[in-house]
Amino acid sequence: MVKSIKVVCDPSTSDPYPVYALRPATNTDARPAVWDGANAGKLKDGPAGMLTRGLNVIFDGGGAEIADDLFADVEFPVACTIKTARVLADQSGAIAIGVWKDTYANFPPTVDDSVDIFSIAASGTKSEETGLSLSVAAGSIIRFNVNSCTTIQRATLALSLEM
Repeated sequence: MVKSIKVVCDPSTSDPYPVYALRPATNTDARPAVWDGANAGKLKDGPAGMLTRGLNVIFDGGGAEIADDLFADVEFPVACTIKTARVLADQSGAIAIGVWKDTYANFPPTVDDSVDIFSIAASGTKSEETGLSLSVAAGSIIRFNVNSCTTIQRATLALSLEM
């Protein structure tokens, strides 16, 4: 069974014609393929952490302060690690967004599944957490829950994911 067809060129030659390679169905981690110089004619998975993606979760109070316990559920089809988190607000205020992680079988996640909290302190419009290493298994469901909010009417949780 073939997952996808990738077009690559053999970097060890000056041949301008692409080599068509089939990716095996076992490649489920979304990493790009790289040329395997030791095994000419074949592709191998790129190194872990080679692929970075962004995920934005938006909380909107519809012109009013964002309500406590407003949430968004996100399913992660591939394994990844949350490396940074930024909270951006439309105006000065405070917000705390809980991160609840569980499996699909145990849906919905609850406060007992809490793994982190991203927040803006009072009178702020932005915050950033770097150096995170929050592992997310393939198939996990994360609920981003507004634990509390003061004044802010619209906030974006911007995550950097490494795959």
